[in-house]
Amino acid sequence: MGNAQSGEARPGCPSIWVRSHDRPVARDPRKGLDMNHIVKFSSDRNGSVAINGRGLNRRHLTLDQRIDLAADLASGRQLLHPSIKSTAASLKITPAQVSERLKWRAQQEARRQEAERRLQVQEGAEMVNAEAEILADAWRSTSAEAHEAAIQMIGPGAVWDAIARVIA
Repeated sequence: MGNAQSGEARPGCPSIWVRSHDRPVARDPRKGLDMNHIVKFSSDRNGSVAINGRGLNRRHLTLDQRIDLAADLASGRQLLHPSIKSTAASLKITPAQVSERLKWRAQQEARRQEAERRLQVQEGAEMVNAEAEILADAWRSTSAEAHEAAIQMIGPGAVWDAIARVIA
C-alpha cells in the first residue's frame, strides 16, 4: 500500500500516483533557491517518495482512496509533505509567514555553508603556512653547502618553478 514507486499506481487505486522529484537546484547560485525548491522533496527511510500535499486537492480521489491514503499517512506507511497553505492553516498563521521563515532558513543555511567553506580554506592555508615554516626553519639552520645539495636532490627545475610562481 505505502510502497508505491515512482511511476507506479497502488493496486486498487489507479489514480494515486507517487512522483519522485529532482533535488533542489539553484537556477542562479547568487540568487539561491526559488520558493518551489526551498521545501525539500525527499524519500522516506524505505525509499518510497513522500506524497506532496500541494497536489492532494487535484487528485480527485474516491472516498475509499482517501480513507486508504489517510490510513497510510496515519500509520506511517507514507509520508506527507503538506503544502505551505495547509500547514499555515493548521497552525493558524499565514502562508506568507511560513514562506518568509523558509526563505530566512535557506539564507541562514547558505551563510553557514559559506562560513564553513571559508573556514576550510583558512585551515588549508594555515596548514601550508605551517609546512612552509618548517622548510624555512630547516633552510635557515643549514649551511650553503647543504642548500646546494638539497637543490640538487629536489631538482633545479622544481626550484625554478617554485621561484617563478612566487615572483609572478
